[in-house]
Amino acid sequence: MNKLASGKARPIPDKATETSMARKGGENAETSREQRVEVLRALRPQAKIDLILTLDPLLDLIDVRSTIVYAVEEARVILAQPEPPIVPSRVGSEVEATFLVRGRRTGELRRWGYLTSFREIIKAYRLYQDDPITQQAVVIGAPVGELVESNLRLHYRIRVAPRYGISMTVEALPGPVTIHDISGGGALISAPGLEGVSKGRRLAFTLSFPDHSPITGEAEVRRLVFRGKGTQPVAMGVKFVSVDVASARVLQRAITKLMLEEVRDRPM
Repeated sequence: MNKLASGKARPIPDKATETSMARKGGENAETSREQRVEVLRALRPQAKIDLILTLDPLLDLIDVRSTIVYAVEEARVILAQPEPPIVPSRVGSEVEATFLVRGRRTGELRRWGYLTSFREIIKAYRLYQDDPITQQAVVIGAPVGELVESNLRLHYRIRVAPRYGISMTVEALPGPVTIHDISGGGALISAPGLEGVSKGRRLAFTLSFPDHSPITGEAEVRRLVFRGKGTQPVAMGVKFVSVDVASARVLQRAITKLMLEEVRDRPM
């Protein structure tokens, strides 16, 4: 038996758990029972795993740490300490664990992930009981909730059509907000009251999609758009900031769904 293949087998979730994972609106990004089992088989000792610690839309980057799996247990997954290392102050903070899965039927590689948290930093971990060598290890929670398709790309910008049903409210803008285009990192919007807005200002916002939970955060004004020689802005470009991993992934999944609709609607 492989020395890294220690750990308890995870139970397959019961029907109630699976039902709670069903996505609104008929989306198929979450796993069925069969697909979930296939995905979890890929989370095994020696598998590569990418940890998404934070999304920073303002800087157009995400903090990803690549590592390998040492052991998979019922309630936790033990990983090699990545480089740069996970520091003790990260224990308790949220992380998205992602890994590649090759479909048995299609052979297609797809990235899946789940939200969890850092549980522990082990200073002297042994790969097997009598191993004379110890090394640092990182412990995260096992996937007990939903599994969703993920990726390591942050932005894809789409033009927003009224039929998409996206709405946005922005602090200090009294009138309705029109979204011209949107991505995982920001949006181009217009609304009454832009004459009182300046570059660099941060505004609280709420963004709503028909099939997803509302997203709240702050948006920083990065540019003002003027028409001709006018002195009053007619639109502004904003960057989403202070958005946590969970909200950013909700936004990314919504954008991905709309992207597929946009591509499907293009004339051939």
